[in-house]
Amino acid sequence: MHDRIAKVGFKDGAFQVVIKHEDAHQKKDTVVTCKDDPHPDLHAALAALEPFVREVFLWEPGQYSGRVKVRSVSFSMSEGTDVEGAVISGGVELDADPSGFNWTTPHRPFDQYSEGGNATLWCDEAQAAFRDLRREADAFIKGSKRRQGELFASEGDGTSEPTPIGELTDKVVEVVDGVIQEALSSEEGLVEDLRSRHVRKGFPGPTENVVHFKDGKPVH
Repeated sequence: MHDRIAKVGFKDGAFQVVIKHEDAHQKKDTVVTCKDDPHPDLHAALAALEPFVREVFLWEPGQYSGRVKVRSVSFSMSEGTDVEGAVISGGVELDADPSGFNWTTPHRPFDQYSEGGNATLWCDEAQAAFRDLRREADAFIKGSKRRQGELFASEGDGTSEPTPIGELTDKVVEVVDGVIQEALSSEEGLVEDLRSRHVRKGFPGPTENVVHFKDGKPVH
């Protein structure tokens, strides 16, 4: 079995973490979405990628100063070589056009796909920033670093090494099943609805599990 964080960032005004799950039988995505504003450290981890975006697009120093917004990062894994890579997406705000314009960097790997390769890599500093972002995403999923509410009970101060990704989906399952059990005695209809809509152990059904949270609680 192989699980990894595949995407971190904002989509449609909500913060989202996508976890890819793969085993011998199937591939699935678990999408954890929260409409609460995430911890400031997550905002900071995304903003810390701006210098590397500027380097990719060859923007002049001071160009678009204070207007560049990093919204999300998508991580990839090359089959056969297990070389990771990433793409950064975001936008630039403009006075003349409030909607500004959106941008997406080219995909860059973290290492060469083969000996003697000449692919353009993300620099060591960028890769360190990506690791920081995934560490913050891990803390967000565990619930140890959130601005308001809790996804899970706090575990440490958010500065320890990230939880192995294979454990993250089980934590999502644990909290959702806990909510289901709590509702058993009073709202049978809600229970069945939750069971049909939210991720459970075994990952039955479609290829994408979506878990929404608001004020630290699953919503449907």
